[in-house]
Amino acid sequence: MYNLRMNDTFYSINEWLNPKNLKELLDSSDGVEFFYWPFNGFNQSDPKPLDPNRDQIWVKTFVRTDDPASFTQQQLEQSLPNQTQEAIQQYELRRTLIPNPEKTPNVTATLWNGLTSFGNTSFVYQVPDAMHYVVSEESIKLELMEIAFKADPDLSNVVAEYLFIMKTLYDFAGEGKFPLNIFVDFRIIKSTKTLLSNTFDKDPEALYCHIDFVTILDTPSWQEFAQLIAQRAFDQYKAKPHCAKEWEFIPNVDSYLANAFSDQIKQFEQIRAKYDPDKIFFDNKSLQDIFNIALGSQNGEDSNKKKV
Repeated sequence: MYNLRMNDTFYSINEWLNPKNLKELLDSSDGVEFFYWPFNGFNQSDPKPLDPNRDQIWVKTFVRTDDPASFTQQQLEQSLPNQTQEAIQQYELRRTLIPNPEKTPNVTATLWNGLTSFGNTSFVYQVPDAMHYVVSEESIKLELMEIAFKADPDLSNVVAEYLFIMKTLYDFAGEGKFPLNIFVDFRIIKSTKTLLSNTFDKDPEALYCHIDFVTILDTPSWQEFAQLIAQRAFDQYKAKPHCAKEWEFIPNVDSYLANAFSDQIKQFEQIRAKYDPDKIFFDNKSLQDIFNIALGSQNGEDSNKKKV
């Protein structure tokens, strides 16, 4: 057990977001997470209410420390009901955007102003509390897609993707479409040797960028936006989605993933066949379809006979 200082800082995107600043932050921290909160600079009274030049980036860093925790476990537990209630209230407010998506900038900017009203903050937590800082509430239903791609050593492609996603949201807004109303969450982590992970890499020091796209369930234009973003990431970075989140709606995704994971699937299948002769592993149809393409039709035929 150890403690982490969790710093939350807000910067102008135009002034701060560049590869140099992001790399310096990564090198000086034990963990980095940063967000794009859609249309957070919206100002209804301005002649140009939707102006990306006013938008800010929310940066969260984690730094190991010997400083004592800022809150006792009792204090953290006592704060949970209020956090849960606040999350539910924000969810209900965002739900009103489903029939009224044009109100998205006003709602997201209002919530942003509440979030940033305390200014930059810095608190110390025990590591489990720092890693799980978001309250969990099962009644909140979301659309959630996550993709991961290998980061350039100077993180230039991470910055490029952040700016592209932001620009795309403004392009959609120009067409009267508002496909995302919570946030886009970026994390930079090291690779893994787990064969079916979307951050598998033979180089243990390779860095990967994970991007979560989070919006309220049934948000209009969500799938159109998500497909566009995912396809670009596939084409430009050979990105892979997080298997436990949404991705099946992306066109031709099974063939793409079968090819992208081909070598790992063939290696994994040797292990699976040895320890799973009854093919219980393939209770997951989406995964089975990808394996069938990567391994050829024989695996699928055998599996179907087993189920019959």
